[in-house]
Amino acid sequence: MQFLNKLYNEGLISPDFSLDEEKEQLYKDFQNGNIGYMSEDVGQILYADGGLDNLTKNVPDSKIAALDAYTNPNADGKHIKSRYGPNGMYIMIPKSSKRSVEAIKYLDWMTSDNNLLTMSTGVEGENYDLVDGIPVIKEDAPQETKDRVYNGGDMAIMANGKVIGDQEMNEKAWIAGFPKNNQELMRQSIDFANTDTVGPIVFDRPIEAESKYGTALNDKLKIVIVQSAMAKPDQFEAVYEREMKDYMNIGGTALKEELEQALQEKK
Repeated sequence: MQFLNKLYNEGLISPDFSLDEEKEQLYKDFQNGNIGYMSEDVGQILYADGGLDNLTKNVPDSKIAALDAYTNPNADGKHIKSRYGPNGMYIMIPKSSKRSVEAIKYLDWMTSDNNLLTMSTGVEGENYDLVDGIPVIKEDAPQETKDRVYNGGDMAIMANGKVIGDQEMNEKAWIAGFPKNNQELMRQSIDFANTDTVGPIVFDRPIEAESKYGTALNDKLKIVIVQSAMAKPDQFEAVYEREMKDYMNIGGTALKEELEQALQEKK
């Protein structure tokens, strides 16, 4: 937060960043070549609506590189970051459902044969060609053919990304799903994203404090970030301590204690 405060006071980030919750202005600035650095999810800018194509049109000589920028402060050379969970999402069927059997059958069907691949990638020969076991997207496919998998990632709810084999094969398939001129950048991004990762920690019981205080704490966290970033440098410590004290008082302390207890139980 102190580093973010430094960037803000030196005019290196948007003065209106706190109003850009949907990142619309961030992406406009990116597409127009007005920023030199941004942090995003793996591959986000490489998707059709991610902005890289527009940047290339607007600033023809622009260049993009992936960086593993956040080096640990203890000089061990690592770049610690969290990693994605292996599941697509947590799927729950209500006990009261009158169609629970059909719901299970649907999920079972989705993971049978090539159905998951078809939902996420389309039809072989029309949407993609299979090359060395990897589905390679046909960039010259008609638009109506591409539209059939426009929201394939949202429909294929049993997996997070392409599932065709082990992690290496899945990542190759993920990369092959992007235009050829973006694939090397995607490969670099994945390599960095897989380096020095931790978590996710999965507890075997609900964290009650998270259910009770989660919404209020998430809202307060936004205030902590905005107030701390926009404070005058000589006021940063006081503002940060004040906002964090409020955060802990409205449920942060209870959440911290319960998480620590749950972690001890896991050990």
